[in-house]
Amino acid sequence: MKYYKAFIFANLMFLLPSVLSQTYVFPSQRAQIETSVAINPTNPKNIIATAITQSTSSDNRIGIYYSLDQGLSWNGTDDVTGPGSGDPVIDFDPDGGAYLLYQKRNDGKLYIKKSNDGGLNWTAPIMVANLGQNNFDKPWLAISPIRNENGKFNIYVSVTSFLTVNNATTTDPIPSDIVVYRSKDGASTFQSPYKELHSSYYLQGSSVAIGPNGEVYLAWADLGTIVPETKRIHIKRSTDEANSFSEEHIV
Repeated sequence: MKYYKAFIFANLMFLLPSVLSQTYVFPSQRAQIETSVAINPTNPKNIIATAITQSTSSDNRIGIYYSLDQGLSWNGTDDVTGPGSGDPVIDFDPDGGAYLLYQKRNDGKLYIKKSNDGGLNWTAPIMVANLGQNNFDKPWLAISPIRNENGKFNIYVSVTSFLTVNNATTTDPIPSDIVVYRSKDGASTFQSPYKELHSSYYLQGSSVAIGPNGEVYLAWADLGTIVPETKRIHIKRSTDEANSFSEEHIV
């Protein structure tokens, strides 16, 4: 993970044809990195952005910033999660509920927060998974566009879970899994229906996306060794709510 002194910008040309293509989102005193942005499907004027925010001591927290006027003005906070947080992802469900996914390495867990008012207020953190100390990275979030049997929208999270290898060098393949978590009750609880097992590859950068009929697409990079060098990108598809996936294809 690379850290740079940077400001968060959102490219809003398609939303704001009458202004500049880049809009300054939030006047932070902290470095803002690894950003994510989403637009409310029930109110396109409502945009939420998020970023890791750092002080000079690299005390990582998660900032959350919202706009209610199509990106013309912004409000928010540089700390909605407390210290030790990272890799935030923001998404909306079709009813306009917002979900903020992030990891906390200091307690080895993934969390989600929810907002029902466009990002102004957020719930207490809801634990998605307990993955262990410093043993995971780069989660991603996607929400189904169709309702399940509970009348809710399935919420999917993917993440890389690393296996501990003693005396590994930078040329050794490191075992790692891509794990999928799913909530069928609006993020109240999560289960893990699927794990992509690889005993001899260094997997990273998983991403999950949902098709129009609720089909789940899972993609990830195969780096081969500890030193990042992408060898292949893989993708799989599920038509049964991530309980099983098709044979993988190399992109």
